[in-house]
Amino acid sequence: MSILSDVLRELWKMFLGDMCLSLGCLAVVGLVWTVHATGLLGDLPAGLMLPLALIGVLADAVLRPARRKARSDGAADVAEPRR
Repeated sequence: MSILSDVLRELWKMFLGDMCLSLGCLAVVGLVWTVHATGLLGDLPAGLMLPLALIGVLADAVLRPARRKARSDGAADVAEPRR
């Protein structure tokens, strides 16, 4: 039973650890599916839109923590008194 709980815990961390990434991917897939199912986009444009939008979501998920860290490092530099 311990192995099963460890596997489920790791799956939880992997898929729901970064909620913005998970929700962003689901939103992109849902949006592309909706636009394709309604006939607004053909096969090729929808097929091109999906990986490009997912790359954008992934880039945002990677760059967001870097921007936060840069902001917090910059704020720490400003708060220190000059000598």
